[in-house]
Amino acid sequence: MRLTIYTPAYNKGDTLNRTFESLVKQTNHNFEWILINDGSTDQTDSIVKQFKNPPFKWKYINKKNEGLSSVMNLAAKECKTEFILRLDADDYLTPEAVQTILEHLDDSEVKSPNIAALVFLTCYSDGKICGYHPFSSNFICNFWDYRFKYKAIGDRAEVFKNKVFSQYPMPVFKDERFCSEGYTWNKISDSYDAIYYTDTIYIRDYVENSITTLGAQVRIKNPKGEQLILADILNRKIPLKIFIKVSTLYYRYSLHTNYSLKKLVMDIPLLATVIGIIPGSILYLIEKHDKTFVNKIKKIICHNS
Repeated sequence: MRLTIYTPAYNKGDTLNRTFESLVKQTNHNFEWILINDGSTDQTDSIVKQFKNPPFKWKYINKKNEGLSSVMNLAAKECKTEFILRLDADDYLTPEAVQTILEHLDDSEVKSPNIAALVFLTCYSDGKICGYHPFSSNFICNFWDYRFKYKAIGDRAEVFKNKVFSQYPMPVFKDERFCSEGYTWNKISDSYDAIYYTDTIYIRDYVENSITTLGAQVRIKNPKGEQLILADILNRKIPLKIFIKVSTLYYRYSLHTNYSLKKLVMDIPLLATVIGIIPGSILYLIEKHDKTFVNKIKKIICHNS
């Protein structure tokens, strides 16, 4: 067995059965499923008890709520196979997903020590690809270049070599429940490439209370994680337009931490402070009293456009 699929579950009882059924319907069951209940307060436990004798090896872990980063780190430790894929509890796989992955594991390029992951496309339930994928055939590059050089947009399904995944644990902050995996992906980019495939194996369903849809509210509640990734981006070579935007976002979210202003300034290039501190501070002050302010403005603009 070469593949582990892990699922973080926090109050996803309404969709978890669909995720499970997509694994049951796989054309190849040569994988292990690790389901990690991150302190759910809904019916997740009772639903899991109904998962009787699936045609694949699986493990159920019940833990206190510590957030997605802690689940990802635990999955890396629990994984006993060479490769690992995250499948969220509100998403599901295409029936041929596992078979497609296992076939590509034998590709000669995968054996290279410079390769960290095999990356596949994701789509919505209507079949439309999530975001924009710049390649029409298999392509090798790192995570950073994929986003910033080749302008890719949207979530992907990353099948990591677990020895690499384990080397780069997700940051965990006390009293915070979220840090974008983009930070870890960027760090991996400094040493490894990935193989980008044109196969679509993963179907996403952005429900109302998902991290993706809540956006700014999640980042305000988890400002230390957001400060970390935005500082990392600002210390890399990025286009001026993006630099200006990220500089503003940096102060918009980082001022919600208990960090000193000195630390916030020292963690990024001076130009980022010059550009971002005033507009970022204004957004911070507004959102401190109304966390949904920016989203309200966006809806008004979209409605009038």
